Amino acid sequence: NTIEWVNLELGAVMLTEEKLNTSKAYFYIANKYDIVGFALAVQIEKAYKVIVDPSSDKAQNESSKDSKMHTDTDVGSGIFCCTNYIRAFCGISRLWVKKDYRRKKIASRLLDQVRKNFIYGCELKPSEVAFSQPSGDGKAFATHYTGTREFLVYADD
Repeated sequence: NTIEWVNLELGAVMLTEEKLNTSKAYFYIANKYDIVGFALAVQIEKAYKVIVDPSSDKAQNESSKDSKMHTDTDVGSGIFCCTNYIRAFCGISRLWVKKDYRRKKIASRLLDQVRKNFIYGCELKPSEVAFSQPSGDGKAFATHYTGTREFLVYADD
């Protein structure tokens, strides 16, 4: 079962049957049969904007003025978010790419399809997709994909 394998790889708990029934699964297939990427999108009602630590801005500006993409790998994967929620419709509960296929835009392509197909007739902007419990790498990806360090997160009930 793909979802069980992804949960094991990510160290995530199994979702309830109810949550799985309202989710949409997206697969990236290579070589006709090999699942090398997986995204699980869930319907949500609210999300919270990540709060950027101002002290990391100063360190970031001093250490990487020429960098195109900022990642907070040096300050860990902890996330602080605003207490006021905003309306949101699409949450990414699971996002996984097979190790040998990482850094090849597979996760971005999966999320592009989520944005285009999650709500029939409505294409979401990258900034309208919320992430559940991103790891340090997930935080870096979400920052890059959405174009902001203040991306959306949601509580995976």
